Amino acid sequence: MHITGLVGVFKTAKLPDGSALNISKCVHVNNRKISGYKSHDAHFMLHYLLPVAIKSTMPDIVVEPLIRFGSFFHSICQKVIHLQDMDYLEAEVVQILCQLEMIFPPSFFDIMVHLPIHLPKK
Repeated sequence: MHITGLVGVFKTAKLPDGSALNISKCVHVNNRKISGYKSHDAHFMLHYLLPVAIKSTMPDIVVEPLIRFGSFFHSICQKVIHLQDMDYLEAEVVQILCQLEMIFPPSFFDIMVHLPIHLPKK
């Protein structure tokens, strides 16, 4: 069976030992779902695996803002963040969400999509 798409990338990913749970065990190809992973695995997928997966499966107009969004979360989750970086991140997340508004329909945007705007100030 040949697996394609975003779920296929997660199912066939080869990861170094100890980096994350064997994510392929959490992928349910028939249902096109990923479930049963821990928060560390979610961070690993968001920061490292998702950019590779979307780059290989989606058009460039969608890829760029999604990778920037993942990079924003990666930056905000660092142990040490400099104050001047927070100003940049605050402007960056606004630009990213504007890009996403040009791609996705209004029904995509609920309160959860809006919340990252407040993270740099917090």
